[in-house]
Amino acid sequence: MLVYGLLALCLLLFMGSLKVTGLVSRVEAAGAAGRRALAVMRNPVLSDDEKEAAVQKAALAMFGAFFLITLSVAVALAVPLGAAYLADLAGLVSLGEAEAAATDWVFIIVSSLVMIAAWRLTR
Repeated sequence: MLVYGLLALCLLLFMGSLKVTGLVSRVEAAGAAGRRALAVMRNPVLSDDEKEAAVQKAALAMFGAFFLITLSVAVALAVPLGAAYLADLAGLVSLGEAEAAATDWVFIIVSSLVMIAAWRLTR
């Protein structure tokens, strides 16, 4: 039963890390930059030089967003993995036991539904 408590803690840490790092807003901002670049390319009023300058600016913004998104995902994954590792070091729950419980299809379905509901309620 302790293994499910650890997994619940890891899920809470993961969701908290997503919120703290602002991952969702970063992804939305990257998508908006892409949509703006497409709108510039479709604008018949702008010259090719203006379009190129605007698209290059958007590309730089999207590259920066990609870097920050990657960093945010790494942090969001490292925090709960660190908690699981510490629980293993403390002898509370082995990593193998946690992995076996986390890959059980019932746990995956239930935790996914709970996380989706929690995410919707906290947005």
